[in-house]
Amino acid sequence: MSTVIFPSNKTAERKARIALIACGERPGKTAPCDSCVKKGDVLHRIACSGALDALAAAVCHSLRGGACSECTTKAERILAVCAESESEGEQRGDCPDHEEGDFVDTYTNPAIIGSTI
Repeated sequence: MSTVIFPSNKTAERKARIALIACGERPGKTAPCDSCVKKGDVLHRIACSGALDALAAAVCHSLRGGACSECTTKAERILAVCAESESEGEQRGDCPDHEEGDFVDTYTNPAIIGSTI
């Protein structure tokens, strides 16, 4: 596991937290693996849409289709972290290319296509 240093702004902190949750947050674990760090931006974009199923599938490493229950739980936690950020007064302005309530198509969105998930 590598040491990752994130910029000290709210969006970067939230992306780092999302990556850690996706990687398997547990006591004593302070940093996500490199793979989860790379997925942090994409997971943040999906989390901004509120799409639980899409987020769980992006977190899950299963090739059987859909997401396992563990990854669905991780996705629920990620959405809760995003909701906590909003309730603390952070704006959704750091979410890409949409307003609150808009649908983000994770299959055709150019911000997501070509990203390593």
